[in-house]
Amino acid sequence: MSMVAPPRPARAASPARAPRRDRNESEARHLRVVPTPRGRGRRRAGLLVGFIAGFVILFGTVTFHVRLVTGQQRIERLDTRAEAAQARYDRLRLEVDRLSAPDRIVARARALGMVEAQDPTWLAPASPAITEHGGSDGGDRHDYLDVKPFLQDTK
Repeated sequence: MSMVAPPRPARAASPARAPRRDRNESEARHLRVVPTPRGRGRRRAGLLVGFIAGFVILFGTVTFHVRLVTGQQRIERLDTRAEAAQARYDRLRLEVDRLSAPDRIVARARALGMVEAQDPTWLAPASPAITEHGGSDGGDRHDYLDVKPFLQDTK
């Protein structure tokens, strides 16, 4: 005797649900990782921006160093000119000291035929600032208006 199992009621297959095996295979075939064009574009844009930023930074650094070297050269030229001007000033100052030495002035005056005065008259302006500081020797003092005709304009 054989027993036969009663047939099972057939499930109604819904169109939304496929059998498990078929669904995994179809999903596996349907779903896969594909690089999107936007991802590549973003990467390229990022590389381009990075390259441009690096170039700008490098250009700025070079420009800064060029200006630094140019400024240093200018400073060195000014230092050289200042040293030359100081040396010239020292030479001229020495020449003025040599030319204004009293012995030289007296010798030059004698060479021009001048003679020393027997009784020199010293002129001093009557100024309160001079008398306060003891600039006058207290000798014969003249009023400025009395002395003015004898003084040359020193402008």
